[in-house]
Amino acid sequence: MAESGKFFIDVLTTFNKVKKFKRKTKFFSKGYDILKNHRSFFWYRDLDYVSGSKISLNGRKMITLDNYDYLGLGCDQTIKKAVVKAIKKYGLSTGGSRLLSGSTKIHEDLEKSYAEFKGTEAAVIFNSGYDANITTISSLFGKGDLIILDRFAHASIYDGAKLAGSQIKRFEHNDVESLSEILESSDEYDNTLVILDAVYSSTGDLANLPALIKVIKKKKAISMVDEAHCTGVIGKTGRGIDEHFGMKTSDVDIWMTSFGKAIGSHGGCIASSKDIITYLKVFARSFMFSGSLPTAINAGTIASLNCIKEDFRRKDRLWENVRQYKEGLEDLGLDTMGTESAIVPIYTGQEDISIKMAKVLNSEGIFVCPYIYPAVPKNSSRFRTLMTASHTSEEIDRVIKVFEKAMNKIRL
Repeated sequence: MAESGKFFIDVLTTFNKVKKFKRKTKFFSKGYDILKNHRSFFWYRDLDYVSGSKISLNGRKMITLDNYDYLGLGCDQTIKKAVVKAIKKYGLSTGGSRLLSGSTKIHEDLEKSYAEFKGTEAAVIFNSGYDANITTISSLFGKGDLIILDRFAHASIYDGAKLAGSQIKRFEHNDVESLSEILESSDEYDNTLVILDAVYSSTGDLANLPALIKVIKKKKAISMVDEAHCTGVIGKTGRGIDEHFGMKTSDVDIWMTSFGKAIGSHGGCIASSKDIITYLKVFARSFMFSGSLPTAINAGTIASLNCIKEDFRRKDRLWENVRQYKEGLEDLGLDTMGTESAIVPIYTGQEDISIKMAKVLNSEGIFVCPYIYPAVPKNSSRFRTLMTASHTSEEIDRVIKVFEKAMNKIRL
């Protein structure tokens, strides 16, 4: 299969033309199975373990560039001990939703701890960052409202806006003038919400928050910022993008984060005013009707937050690693797309180039997945690599040498 990238794209774009349900699913499943049995398939691989910068795949140890655990807290012994202690006391399951029997003091302690960290009046936790976004957006807004999104907004933001049933408009990525033009024609709507990503997950750049918030406030619109890839790593103390730009937390109405990235745990969180959080606890349907996060997970998250608050050495080491890695890639002539974060994209454009490079990288012990359609538009393929504090300087040098070997092998 010389052009496996093209075949994969063809499968993804053709199956939706089949209208009958059974024929559609059968057609896609057949194409998927062909790809999955081919050595060019780099997704849904069952790992033996993931630990910091290393993974094991079928007994083979590799350096990973696909781990969100930016600070290495997910495998920290202090965090593990907090989780084990909570499991011994509370068990694994809460046995219910927060509304009924599934809420504990540790759930409330985590919400208070994150609100204090972020500097908001209150917070509420959800089962994932995706869940936090789609539920919050669709609970607070609806028909008659306008939701304005950055063109590069995360899929969960798009899905939440669609679920709300509001009018949706997109502005050009990080473009203040484009946003301003849309806001100028928003007077007919009951409410206008503008949603930004603090760090854009496919490009690694930061939102131009000061300028964007200025025009949002001018039109008295409501602002929401997704800090999934920002919390713990951006800002002097890791508080987030507002700290990075010297802004007040109150400059943004609604803050969202994921506990599954730098915090190294699981779950999502919305931090905002007491009024908004109280409203969500009563009207956010997935919050009301889902089993709550296990208490042991929350105990681990609290321990991780405490580590982030008390010790900045992991964050400092992460940024040293990002600098070394980014400079090494750019010295090879690779395009890192102007990243400003621990997400370091490597733009290739063509799906087949990414897949061919991925073959070399994986064969040389570097675990990385090509980032292709539908994760990004067609013909804008890239690697979305992730740097962590767990990577050693020697591992980073090794990764850069393998990228150089891959480039030479495919004559890039």
